[in-house]
Amino acid sequence: MSTTNNAYLPLLQTKTAFTTRIPKIIGIYGVSGCGKSYLLEQLKGHFDEKSFFFYEGSERLVKAFQNTLDSFKCLPIHAQETIRARAIEGISRECAKAGKAGIVIGHYSFCRKPTNTIPGDPSTEIEHEVVMTDADKKAYTHILYLKPSPETIVEQVAKDESRQRQHLNAATIRQWQDFEEE
Repeated sequence: MSTTNNAYLPLLQTKTAFTTRIPKIIGIYGVSGCGKSYLLEQLKGHFDEKSFFFYEGSERLVKAFQNTLDSFKCLPIHAQETIRARAIEGISRECAKAGKAGIVIGHYSFCRKPTNTIPGDPSTEIEHEVVMTDADKKAYTHILYLKPSPETIVEQVAKDESRQRQHLNAATIRQWQDFEEE
């Protein structure tokens, strides 16, 4: 005599039909000027868009905020965190719905020089503002960290006329990379 109750079978099948597949979200991280945008463009050319969505993190912030990046930067920290979470959650939903993996370039932190510093003063500490959120940590299934030499980054930033970036020396960039790796 069978102990299986077939009355529950339709309920189990219905429940399974609504299960959402957790998407693979690959974060490409590294300090400013390390080559994240360049790598994303190379990946777009190498992989077809049938399997992947490609995202520039700052563009998704602007879309989630529905305003400019400069306006976003003026918001209080808690409001920025909410919008960052909304952006990565939107990416996760899009990828899950389409059944595609997402490749996202973004930042773990930003490097800020304190105001009133004396140029060349080694005692001046650099401030690191962590911008990765708990929502990012939940969404990413993989994180790749790009770490070219600080000297290479200094050269790349100096040559790149398409973006406005903070010019940091190699020692400061190394300190920033070490902070992020830690």
